[in-house]
Amino acid sequence: MLSEMKFWAKTTSDGQPGISVRDHCLNVGCVAEALRAALTTPLQDLLPPGAVTLAALHDVGKISPGFQTKCIAWRTKFEPPELQAGWGQREKNHAAVSHALIGAWLGKTLAGYAIAAGGHHGRFVHNGHLPFLRQDGLGLKPELEDSTFTPHREEIRRSMAEVFGHGLPALPLTKSDEALIVFLTGFMTLADWLGSNEEFFTLDPATYAMPLTLAEAARLGRERSRKVVDWLRWGRTEIKASLAFDQLFPFEPKPVQQALMDLAVKPGLFIVEAPMGGGKTEAALAAAYQRWTAADGQRGLYFALPTQLTSERIFDERLKKFLGQALATPDLATLVHGGAWLRKERVLEIHPASPEPSATDDSEQATEYARDARLWFASSRQALLAPFGAGTIDQALLGVLPAKHCGLRLFGLAGKVVVLDEVHSYDNYTGTLVDHLVADLMRLKATVIVLSATLTARRKRELLLGAGVAEAALPPMSAADGYPVITSAVREVDGRWVAAVKDVAWEEAPKKISLDHRSREETGIWTEACAAAQAGACVLVIRNTVALAQETWRTLKEKVCLGGPPVALLHSRFPRWRRDALEDEWIAALGKKGPRPKGCLLVATQVVEQSVDIDADLLITDLAPTDLLFQRLGRLHRHQPERPAGFSGPRAIILHPLLTDEMDEKALKVAFGSSGFVYPPYVLWRASRQWQGRPSVAIPQDIRPWLEATYQPTDHPGEGVAALFDDWMKKAEKLGTSASRRTKRLISPDQSDEEGVFTRWKDQATAQVVLLTARPERVSGRHDWTLCLLDGQRITIPYGEWSFPAAKAILSNVVRVPRYTVKTWPTADHRWLHDYLDDALLGVVVGDQILPVSEATMPYLLRWQDDEGVRIEKNQQPQRQDLSADEPEDGWW
Repeated sequence: MLSEMKFWAKTTSDGQPGISVRDHCLNVGCVAEALRAALTTPLQDLLPPGAVTLAALHDVGKISPGFQTKCIAWRTKFEPPELQAGWGQREKNHAAVSHALIGAWLGKTLAGYAIAAGGHHGRFVHNGHLPFLRQDGLGLKPELEDSTFTPHREEIRRSMAEVFGHGLPALPLTKSDEALIVFLTGFMTLADWLGSNEEFFTLDPATYAMPLTLAEAARLGRERSRKVVDWLRWGRTEIKASLAFDQLFPFEPKPVQQALMDLAVKPGLFIVEAPMGGGKTEAALAAAYQRWTAADGQRGLYFALPTQLTSERIFDERLKKFLGQALATPDLATLVHGGAWLRKERVLEIHPASPEPSATDDSEQATEYARDARLWFASSRQALLAPFGAGTIDQALLGVLPAKHCGLRLFGLAGKVVVLDEVHSYDNYTGTLVDHLVADLMRLKATVIVLSATLTARRKRELLLGAGVAEAALPPMSAADGYPVITSAVREVDGRWVAAVKDVAWEEAPKKISLDHRSREETGIWTEACAAAQAGACVLVIRNTVALAQETWRTLKEKVCLGGPPVALLHSRFPRWRRDALEDEWIAALGKKGPRPKGCLLVATQVVEQSVDIDADLLITDLAPTDLLFQRLGRLHRHQPERPAGFSGPRAIILHPLLTDEMDEKALKVAFGSSGFVYPPYVLWRASRQWQGRPSVAIPQDIRPWLEATYQPTDHPGEGVAALFDDWMKKAEKLGTSASRRTKRLISPDQSDEEGVFTRWKDQATAQVVLLTARPERVSGRHDWTLCLLDGQRITIPYGEWSFPAAKAILSNVVRVPRYTVKTWPTADHRWLHDYLDDALLGVVVGDQILPVSEATMPYLLRWQDDEGVRIEKNQQPQRQDLSADEPEDGWW
């Protein structure tokens, strides 16, 4: 006869039954117990009584014929007399069986706990995926009615309740409280992963021959759980107490920084509106410190930004130094974005600037454990679990999408201080996802700090409502509000929201920027730009598209400034190795420390628009939405270097399209050109109306009124503009609706967890092209391939195995281009590439042209220059391009 100890949970490397279901459940429950004990009190309160028992019972579904018969050695060894002919065809997904069993035990009012348990492998149980489920998602009829296994499941349930002192949770939890369900799922997933770590929890099959008693197994499980939780330093963060602002940073606080630090005495939502370069980053970090040291203190920090570049700058230049001042003992910080794995320093061990003496374990084993723990947090799915981090907003947004392991990400953010920078930069799709994220974080006891220089009253209102603030509790918001300003929303003990607006003094003199409005078609502007650079000015040119930036760069470099001051180009269509080099060179040259060039021209796209500390003497920019024009103006005179003659005051030249009120919709879109594909044409029209003819703008005084004037309702002068307005509203509604639909984590199919795939709206599909200097070559006598990459690396792709060095080298040489430009390129020649990149192509640089590795018709030409990146041209005479007709056989695939 079978007993509880005869059901296997995991097999050994040689396929033998290893640890039993009972002991594995005990281990995971013990880890969950230790994890919960290390959480802050508010987060412990989110876990209902019985949450640890629920975590322990996550694998009760393994006591089922479908799962147990997956191990042939188990069937052979025990030859259970109960084995029936149909057992091998029964449901093998043990998570679905756990979902059904726990759901049957608890009923519909507690259905959320069953959903959470069923999702512990990263995917929730969906009716569409598992047709054998009843409509309520809680039933597996054959399993629920199986009299052979029922007593053993009940015994496991009784045992876990005995060890952990509580049965399954009894507080109501339905699908409506989705955030808490997903949070619980992350809690159980982490406990399961740690409780399955074979360095701490053995799979010794001898336990089948000499099983421990329940009490002995529980004692051993708790002992090992303490070790594994200590190994991750979980809950061991120590913060220095009572530090003033000037002890955290090497300067006295500005009013906005001190004000936010004073306000952050309670958890809540804080929206900080202050000018570009006004110290918002330090304000948020100081407020985070305040929350960590408060009586109801919170844990950790995640600083979320729009791009990988800006998140890396914060991580490298701000977060590490700040934590070194704030921490009392060493701790970990992670860089969290889709490309972070390319960097060795993606997980930093932060050491305090003045550490307190403490006992340390310098043994070889302790050092090895510490190294392994750092590597553990390097996984993109686990990085948010580290106590501190900076990265892209996308990584946080994956917690509100039905991506695999969304629960781990949300659990990693719960109870932390989460900073959302440059919130104004997102469209209505990503903005709606941000609203859902803020709502979840408020439910999960986080403090959210929103930073923006150019937030509209409407967008601020959406954030507050999304957080849960009632309409009646909203503070008045209008164009007459002060600026800078901090809007706070704090939930009181009785559940009421208290929202308030605090005006903040601005001690610096207003920055008055001279505005020069020019036609976009005026060619003489580039001669003026070159003359300014020759006079010693650092000129920044921001164009709205890569093609416009490249065209401007060629005009300046090859015609206007030939042999003159240096002309550089920055945009997103460089491979990573080249873009990193250019960004490092020019952001350093135009940054706070220099050395500053004696005259230069930097042509760029939006990559330098926000959260990048560069200082220009003169700005030339395409017309853009008002909020983004202000961001671009923020690159002017940021610091106080000695200015060349004629540039003592900041000056901007805005390039406008030719617009009239009589234009119909088509004519207006033609006038906006390619900029109308980047930004809504109606918003560009409103921005042109607001800025055109204004001789100057004062910062910060004009930011609020100009911004609100751009977006407030108005009468339209003609049918063409009215049509643009209708298009804008329809698109915004479409994006918002699409985003809301995609957040249904408990009922939607799993979506990709790749950064940007479902966190950003894309009107135009892109393709990834790996740039080579020669066609791939087969290694003689082997199935390996040799690649000569554009950056000079020569690497081998080993057959049948994934190589980290190869992956890193390939990713450093990838460039994204519009899919339509390469849709005729063949994709099946080198299938090994799909082990490293989904939907990628190979391109060989021959001269200045990028060619596919196999014959193809090319309606578009891709050209390469080291300083220009990839340029796209329409092929006037499309023809078949072929590097070689002698393609080696690929039959071995």
